[in-house]
Amino acid sequence: MDKQKFNAKQRLEEGVSLFDLVTKCPREEGEFKIEKIIKDEFTVSMEGPEGVREEGGGGPATASKSIQGFVQEMTGKDIGRQEKGGGLTQSQSLELRTLPHLEHAMAQNSDVEAALKRISMKITPDSTEDSGRTASTHQENGGAAMPSQGSVTAETVAADLRKYTNVIVEGVAGCGKSHLLEGLTHHYGERIEVVVFHPATSYEDFVSGLRPQADGTFKGEAGVFVEMCKAAANNPEQDYLLFIDEINRANTSRVFGDLMLVLESSKRVDLSGIAKNERAALLSKRTPHTIALQTPVDPEEGGGERLRYLQVPRNLHILGTMNTTDRSVGTIDLALRRRFHWVTMHPLDGPRLRAALDSQGGDREHLDGLIQWYAATNERLQTHVGPDARLGHSYFFGADRSVADVATDLLNQLKEVVATFNIQDSKIKGIVGSGAPVGDQAWTIVLKGQGLGRRPEIEANKRAVQLDEQSSVDEGGSGSSEDVDTASNQGS
Repeated sequence: MDKQKFNAKQRLEEGVSLFDLVTKCPREEGEFKIEKIIKDEFTVSMEGPEGVREEGGGGPATASKSIQGFVQEMTGKDIGRQEKGGGLTQSQSLELRTLPHLEHAMAQNSDVEAALKRISMKITPDSTEDSGRTASTHQENGGAAMPSQGSVTAETVAADLRKYTNVIVEGVAGCGKSHLLEGLTHHYGERIEVVVFHPATSYEDFVSGLRPQADGTFKGEAGVFVEMCKAAANNPEQDYLLFIDEINRANTSRVFGDLMLVLESSKRVDLSGIAKNERAALLSKRTPHTIALQTPVDPEEGGGERLRYLQVPRNLHILGTMNTTDRSVGTIDLALRRRFHWVTMHPLDGPRLRAALDSQGGDREHLDGLIQWYAATNERLQTHVGPDARLGHSYFFGADRSVADVATDLLNQLKEVVATFNIQDSKIKGIVGSGAPVGDQAWTIVLKGQGLGRRPEIEANKRAVQLDEQSSVDEGGSGSSEDVDTASNQGS
């Protein structure tokens, strides 16, 4: 491994021996330089006589102590304890205290060098309680740990992208998948490109294809994916994100084509150690870990060889979102599926939704009755239909959202759920209960018509209307309300 091409942060994410970390870590004026890692968790492991032994996760300071303990146990040499104070952060302590001690110890004793070659260090996903991921989470989607309900945030997704490179977040409509983009801008800045897949999206749009020119000729031009590869290749020290919304609405096998190979993390290229004028995603000649484009790209300035081969930089991350409620769109085949880390985003339950609304300020007490109905309906949908039939929580958020506004959106989604999953009238009544409360009335879903023409519609709960009308007659008043009129008009 060439020292100049050694990316300390990248190697720590993949797992690196301490010998390589000490001998090949970049330095400035003799001091070790590791990109900021203070918030990351580490696993330190050693190949001993009984196989691999692992030290529990912890921050840089914890990892440093573990390293020192391993070396002392194997060699009998104390390589020095971390000094307290001095105003150092944990990551600085790892760089400026532990690594120099290791270097000095290797120079004094060859046994230390052998020990460091057998000890590896790796950044692992945050396992603290605050992250929402625990050791008890079950394994799903090819071995990926399933986050607990409500724990999928921009921060956890950013951590998954750093570790897995390719991630798909799936969930029901309105559970906040697209909203992740807002939080991810804090991690990627302006280095984000957003594309929405649809049935007409093609390989030529996404990767490369012929484009008509003003003079009537055609030119091979790069698509959005290749453009992002070029941007990431030119700036390998920064991570770039390609955000693909509704990734399953296109024919993904056709759109990705032969990218299947170079999408894998093991086939990505690290260009951080390459001279700036030699960094490129598009090449005219084949090299390891490149694929031949179906349509070569013509040089932008004209002349020269056509760029036929693509290599995908390691620092380009891909995040796709996928709606699991809509069964009318395409699925992702196994070949592409296994190249992504899958995360399921769940709709918030009642307590989490109330907490989220409270954190944004404002008055949410007028929504309490609707929140209670939403939470109970989702529980019944999950039990009697399945998790993909649940309603999303995003309708509760937004400025000046009245009860009628939120109820209408929830009921419109519920109409689609009833139609998509072919829920029978007898089950609808049990799932919806007395209906979504709006003002003094409740609104529900009923099936109109017979046979193939039957469709769900929003309607006032008849029993609730009758009781309300009787009460109005007794009081000499009107049985209508502004909120109910609004819900009725929007739902019709």
